[in-house]
Amino acid sequence: MVWIQGADDNTWKVRYKRPDNQYIVESGFSSAEEARAHGEHQEHLIAQGTWVDPQGSPMLFLDWAWRCFTEAEKKLAPATRGKYHRYIDTIFASAWAGWTLAQLDRNERAVGTWWEGLSEKYTRATANAVFFYFSRLLNQAEIDGHIQHNPCHRIIQHCTLPISSRRSPGPHETPPEPGSAPESAP
Repeated sequence: MVWIQGADDNTWKVRYKRPDNQYIVESGFSSAEEARAHGEHQEHLIAQGTWVDPQGSPMLFLDWAWRCFTEAEKKLAPATRGKYHRYIDTIFASAWAGWTLAQLDRNERAVGTWWEGLSEKYTRATANAVFFYFSRLLNQAEIDGHIQHNPCHRIIQHCTLPISSRRSPGPHETPPEPGSAPESAP
């Protein structure tokens, strides 16, 4: 059962029981009805087993990356295993050391800035491979309930890669006009 209460700043807060029988309080709702509806929705998600803690996971991203790597390591080809190990050990470690999964949850700004830096520092193929492995790790964190939303999703949706003049366009690409320069990256 949810419990709601007015706050001093003319907002409302709701309290409900988490799956571990501890109570959680969320605040900032503009009305009692909104707070109650949110709390009841959270209880519904808990009952269904699909609830994700809004306070997020305290697990460090690098710990998560190594855990996922270790679980998949035997299934990976040696070259892929080596690439993923280098990505975690060098690129992820330099960018995300000390970051928790909770800090990455919905943090499109930090991830977008990192993606732009990757695009400038590495070849397009390497930057894409690193980013998509990073995204896969966060997809698994979302599936496992450690985060509510993978911040890579919006970036991927808005990412457009230029059409190379050295290959045939894919089925969803418009070929460049004869004599025109290839499109440039955004």
